[in-house]
Amino acid sequence: PAANNHVQPSGRRDYGFSPSSLAINGPGWQREMTEEERSLARQTDMSPNYKGDPAIFKHYSVPELPEEENCAFWLSRFPKDVRVNEITEAIRDCGRIWALHINREGIPEHGQAGAKLVFFTRRGAARFWSRYKVNGPFVVRGHWILVVRNRFKTPENMDTPAVRTRCIRVHGPPHLVNSDRLLAFFTGKLEWELDEIINHPSDDVFAVVDIRFAAYRGQAHLAVKALLSHERYTREVTFGVMYRPNPCDEVPEDDN
Repeated sequence: PAANNHVQPSGRRDYGFSPSSLAINGPGWQREMTEEERSLARQTDMSPNYKGDPAIFKHYSVPELPEEENCAFWLSRFPKDVRVNEITEAIRDCGRIWALHINREGIPEHGQAGAKLVFFTRRGAARFWSRYKVNGPFVVRGHWILVVRNRFKTPENMDTPAVRTRCIRVHGPPHLVNSDRLLAFFTGKLEWELDEIINHPSDDVFAVVDIRFAAYRGQAHLAVKALLSHERYTREVTFGVMYRPNPCDEVPEDDN
């Protein structure tokens, strides 16, 4: 039921929000690893190009993970200016996306971009692999995209409730709930890439906005926590935020 994905503030509950390190320090930030973290990174095949917080264990690879259980892929040969929505539109009826990150760093003017794609579940990853590696090409803007299993292995995430996705819906008074105001609010609190933002028809007292981020990790879930931690929003009686279905998720057979 829809109520299960609704996250409504109750009183003055502390949702424990703190801005991401990347949002605070800017692109390219990476603090110096401790010797213990360096040792763990060597053992777990952590990417040397990783720019986030090396203390967070979920960022480490699992080298012993069987290939068929790896939920991460590396996609290459995109046009350099590829947009998130161009990739997600080609990934329908597969599974919830945990994270999608486009890599344009160090690409020459006429070069090609790549992207890391991670699914929440093995089933979603298997459906994607079967569709685009076995059954046919993955095509974006006329480019045939190369799909390989990412060497930085990521197991499925069974800890996050199924209703949580990279997509959220915010509702409340229109002076606070509109795309410009919300994106301004998120600035400095998190770094994000957008798939799509939808302003639904509203009136003078109530507005609804859907925001589809590129990732749940570090984007959608931080956005929800930031909103629920700010009294400017929570004091409004019509305010609410909920997770919405990921349009890339598997479509139930009855809906096909």
